[in-house]
Amino acid sequence: MIRFLHGADFHLDSAFGALPPGQAAARRRESRELALRLADYVKEHGIDLVLLAGDLFDSASPFRETGEQLAAALGQMRARVFISPGNHDWYGPGSPWETVDWPENVYVFKENRLTAVEVPERNLVIHGAAFSGPEQPESLLAGFTAPADGKCHIGLLHGELDGAEARYGPIRREEAAASGLCYLALGHVHKRTAPLTLGRTVCAWPGCPEGRGFDELGEKGVYEGTISDGGEVSLTF
Repeated sequence: MIRFLHGADFHLDSAFGALPPGQAAARRRESRELALRLADYVKEHGIDLVLLAGDLFDSASPFRETGEQLAAALGQMRARVFISPGNHDWYGPGSPWETVDWPENVYVFKENRLTAVEVPERNLVIHGAAFSGPEQPESLLAGFTAPADGKCHIGLLHGELDGAEARYGPIRREEAAASGLCYLALGHVHKRTAPLTLGRTVCAWPGCPEGRGFDELGEKGVYEGTISDGGEVSLTF
């Protein structure tokens, strides 16, 4: 059995423009502590795998110390960590994904197409991709089907399902259903969605773990899940 944590949309270094400068700076400092709290949770609950589905930074050029603090927190996790950059923190020259020294347990997807990383000790394959700019009009899941090789295949993407406009990694229901993935870990939608099963693939958005304004109210957090040896997924928010 694999025990995993799925988070997204930290938006570190958000401007908090509605607050006075001093309060906004304090909120930015507080938001950087999120990754440290997650690291403690991962260690205390025996998490094997951490899936982070993009927009961890509010922009592709956050303060360098913010990237370094995130890297240090992720390095404390006794787990493999996988990251798919999104539309706010897209992968490109000068982005923290290039300039920060990420620890050995962290893998950042860098290509604007699905690529795969095997975790042989878990009979697991992670498929992910990165935004290479602030918009991604094509589906990164289009035409993809995981091989039927007895391994558990997980997808990690930033995008929206049947979005109103094709700007941010649109994913079609039929693509998810045909993917053959055990789990599709998604980011971009800031409100948590209940798990959705399409074909044999369980899809979910955990939403943003901290609200940044009165338009982001409600319970916040991450998904913790397990995947059985038979590929069955169970999720708890």
